[in-house]
Amino acid sequence: MSLDEVRLALAPFLQRNPNTSVAFYPESTDRICVFKAWNDDSIVFQVPTEDAAAFYEAFNNLLFPERFTAIWHSDTKDFEIIYTAFPLTGTQRDMKGRRFTFGFKDVDYTCEFGAASERLLTAAGSAIFTGPSTTEHRNLQSFQWSAFKATGRLESLKDLPLEPISFWIRNFDWDDILAVELVRHLNFYMTYYDTFSPKIDLHPPKQASEYSTRERYVATKFPTDVRAQELNSNLLHFWTASRGGDVFRRFLYCYQIIEFSSFYFIEDGVKRAVRKALLTPHFKDEMDALVIKIIDHVQESKVWEGAKMDTLLGELNCRLVWTEVEKNKDYFAKSLMFDGGFVLPALIHEKTTFETFEHDWNKKFNQVTRSIRNALSHGKEPSKGAVIAPTPENLTQLQPWAWLMSIVAGEVIVYQDSVM
Repeated sequence: MSLDEVRLALAPFLQRNPNTSVAFYPESTDRICVFKAWNDDSIVFQVPTEDAAAFYEAFNNLLFPERFTAIWHSDTKDFEIIYTAFPLTGTQRDMKGRRFTFGFKDVDYTCEFGAASERLLTAAGSAIFTGPSTTEHRNLQSFQWSAFKATGRLESLKDLPLEPISFWIRNFDWDDILAVELVRHLNFYMTYYDTFSPKIDLHPPKQASEYSTRERYVATKFPTDVRAQELNSNLLHFWTASRGGDVFRRFLYCYQIIEFSSFYFIEDGVKRAVRKALLTPHFKDEMDALVIKIIDHVQESKVWEGAKMDTLLGELNCRLVWTEVEKNKDYFAKSLMFDGGFVLPALIHEKTTFETFEHDWNKKFNQVTRSIRNALSHGKEPSKGAVIAPTPENLTQLQPWAWLMSIVAGEVIVYQDSVM
């Protein structure tokens, strides 16, 4: 079939899944594929050139919902969450056959762990994994092996025990918003009644960002010679955690780096002052004056933690921070409303220049980031009684702050000997 003929044959699928497309595989003139099912670039599905009836039947009756590792059957209204084709072991063994009624918003849904559909196996058997995936390729790998085993496509799979299992929500009239609500409630109740119950993944949707991404290189390019110093192990743990996960987690782990460092920045200053006093050769002659100095330094360690962070940030090179702020100047120069009621104050003004920014930038930065931290980690932001709710819109809107926090946290770690 020609490309146009395949598109026509898949018309119901393409209409139901508007993000998808049918085209030739890159650098090929004979491999026709379905792209961006689930709006996911890491998986494509190759259209069979022979015996394609099962493929067309499957895809024309399926919706690939972007936020789920799942498919929805339009004819039966079954919501099929893709679980695993590997044998269930340990605490997962008794999932097979688990069935219950879940009442939500005056509708009863039959939920169960059961055999995966032939449509899912058909899709998995035609899947091509094209690169790294943030969604584990929608759990399709084991289902693909099961499909290959069933057709004898790979001899090495013949003795591999496989049993494709999905989690089913029966008789669900598809609605994007309702599906998210239903799954969030299901996840709560399933893990409430069984702490080992698997959780239904809920992926953030792709959203076009209107913000300029942070600079890739801190020093214009990757250096050819790096002289490493031994870094604090706690900071390294925080840094590793800050490199993955969603925007909220990355922000909070970077904040912990700064918070941890600010405490020890002050504490080490106290230690240095005491050590210097005790090493003074004429300590006895100036005991009263030196004791007063020691007391002054000890008092510094008791100041409010926010003041400690002000001091630490003031030691950093704010030129690097300003460079990142300037890239998204419109963003940082206005207050922002988040789902959950939190209002983020502006970091700068529209006419702010580097010369005006470097004056007390650390105090303003500390004030704003502390309010964000509170709105993310507290049930209510103490001063405003609001939160940053974990919505897709908020994840996108907080992104520039996560980039900025990463730069500041990195500077704190790299130059820990000078600021700690």
